[in-house]
Amino acid sequence: MIFGGSVKPNIHLQVQKSSSDFESELKWLLSSLERDISDSPKTLIFCRSIPTVAEIFLLFNDELGEKRFCGDFRLVEMFHSAISEDRKKLILDEFKKTDSKIRCVVATVAFGMGIDIPDIRNVVHWGAPKSILSYWQEVGRCARDGKDGVAVCYAYARSLHTNTTSADVVDMVKSTSCIRRVTLANFAIPGVTSVNHIVNPRCCCICDMDIWKH
Repeated sequence: MIFGGSVKPNIHLQVQKSSSDFESELKWLLSSLERDISDSPKTLIFCRSIPTVAEIFLLFNDELGEKRFCGDFRLVEMFHSAISEDRKKLILDEFKKTDSKIRCVVATVAFGMGIDIPDIRNVVHWGAPKSILSYWQEVGRCARDGKDGVAVCYAYARSLHTNTTSADVVDMVKSTSCIRRVTLANFAIPGVTSVNHIVNPRCCCICDMDIWKH
């Protein structure tokens, strides 16, 4: 049901067609980690495969150099099904701390439902998610404390192939209407208040552009 917290009005949604060059596209995040280190906002990067998780993880750690370690942890960690349960627990226990040494986790869907870390400020999708439901559930990892958060989806061309990505996700990426409205229309039920009446006009990158037109 789409009402209350499931609308996530505190999360600014950004969806953009991008190149497949994550080194270039995610430079802003790497720069934030290099500059702010343990003070950088907690960020979760969702990837579609373990090899992509590993590639981004290795790039970030190589670029961070001596800054990659913060205490007993890396500033950037990875989380996927091939990692041992003990290691997963260690990463989660640390990432849950408000003063966590881990500031960014690169993950597959293994970092999913049931994990509650209230102060994640950024959720990044590298590649379009496979379904609109998984997209919205993963966006929901962001800003669970009710403070402002940002969810960015980089939909590079290969991730939009319809044999691996549902039509509703492709429609969302191509849409020129409010991202939140288009997304939640997939879950709408009769009698529930329209999303138009319960979010603010700066809810997504499309709404931002609409403001500048007026």
